[in-house]
Amino acid sequence: MSAFEGFPGETREDDSSDLERALWVRTLLGEGEELSESTALARRMRKSLLERGRYLYRQGSSSDTVYFIVSGSVALVHDGVKTREFGERSVLGLIDSSLNRLHAFDALAHEDSVVLELDIEDWFEFLEDNFELTCRILLRLANALPPTSPPKPDLSRPTAFLRKRRSRTGEQVEDHRASLGPTLGLSFVERLAVLRACPPLAQARIQALARLAHFAEMVSLGQGEARTLEPGALYLVETGRVLSTTRESEGNVWHDETRPGGAIAGVGLLQAGRFETEVSALEPSTLFRISRERLFDVMEDHFSVATSLFAYTAAELEAVALQGSLASAPSQAGFVDPFEAAAAG
Repeated sequence: MSAFEGFPGETREDDSSDLERALWVRTLLGEGEELSESTALARRMRKSLLERGRYLYRQGSSSDTVYFIVSGSVALVHDGVKTREFGERSVLGLIDSSLNRLHAFDALAHEDSVVLELDIEDWFEFLEDNFELTCRILLRLANALPPTSPPKPDLSRPTAFLRKRRSRTGEQVEDHRASLGPTLGLSFVERLAVLRACPPLAQARIQALARLAHFAEMVSLGQGEARTLEPGALYLVETGRVLSTTRESEGNVWHDETRPGGAIAGVGLLQAGRFETEVSALEPSTLFRISRERLFDVMEDHFSVATSLFAYTAAELEAVALQGSLASAPSQAGFVDPFEAAAAG
């Protein structure tokens, strides 16, 4: 039973001590966190009681707050998408905030609920001050994603639909990968353009990208050459085109084609031991290999790398969840918040 259950039916900031709130936050973040760190975060939170039938937030409203569900049940609602309920220890609002967009869903209380609210600036400031926690959350998110990018949902219309992507069968699709001028002998500026075009790094600042370009190891492949990629790194195509085959121990296999600016297997190879990926060059190609250690070293000094990775994983998790949650899908399907996926990891 949560320390917050059984609160009276009115909002009062002193209903519980800082210690109780800090202990609850610690159970959410993980036992590895110091109590003092949990206390610092808890003190920034505001507690409120959300009565059944009331909205926590509405579609189209500002997404500058993260909501931690202490008790009760809150559902995310969108026309054309099956509703999903979130209960105790769920976190809502992070996808919208990470993507810097207005709320895409209505959040409706299905029963009386106790909610802790935290400004998104305070959340990211806390993560920046607690770097090891940031790394663990990002690795959990990477572990929750498939090694390919699913079609991205468009939630700006009354009924959500999935944008089509380009497939090998010729189906028209949206392609987020770069089409960058020269394919040989890229200048430093052009290499920065490749990094900026990479979806996981698209929001990182130029100083961070310059350091990543400096640390990136070059992998060259002749036409038709195949190679198994060493895990524990982020792989980007610099020039050329490669086919990738990614396997996991459960027997699942993914095939993908990656062009300049694309990340091979997404961020899945950051987590060593999760996937095994083999690439084959369709033409002479070069890859950037940025080891996880180097990536996190740069991220520690340039937090824009972390916010970029959070935005990328948020978009990918939303796309995965919404593939099965259109109106024709079973009622159990729904929306997944990236922090919920991370906490479940």
